[in-house]
Amino acid sequence: MNRDFVAPAPESLLVADFTHVATRTGVVCVAFVVDTYFRRVVGWSAATSKETRLVLDALERALWQRGRDEHPMSGAS
Repeated sequence: MNRDFVAPAPESLLVADFTHVATRTGVVCVAFVVDTYFRRVVGWSAATSKETRLVLDALERALWQRGRDEHPMSGAS
């Protein structure tokens, strides 16, 4: 990538990262997945510890969002 975050098409370049934020009651870890074409977060997760599940949950949410975008809900059934 060489820090070139411009994607030619949706879902052609996803980037992921995680960080932690100090709060009054402790630390919150947040992982997120960004579709660089749309420049939007497509998956995220928060937890109180940096474990593999934190990142996997963010990836699973990104996949869920992808399926939802491909099959949007239409009116009441």
